[in-house]
Amino acid sequence: MLIGQLYQLPVIDFNVDPFEINLSNWSREVSRSLSSPTSVLTVRLQLSCATSFGIKMQYWNLMNSHWEPLIDPWKMSLQA
Repeated sequence: MLIGQLYQLPVIDFNVDPFEINLSNWSREVSRSLSSPTSVLTVRLQLSCATSFGIKMQYWNLMNSHWEPLIDPWKMSLQA
């Protein structure tokens, strides 16, 4: 290695797999309370959301000249 030599290699590689966000159960629930003298109308919107994706991160090892995992491939799911 030469002193002052500048490497133009990436050091860290972070990947996120393609993902989709699914929105469903768009509905509206309407209820009316007639127990009081002034009736109350209640409207509730319901929504559910789900997604899943994978991530991985690796770094460039100069000693071995290849990519090594920093974060192993990991799949994650979120639901709300």
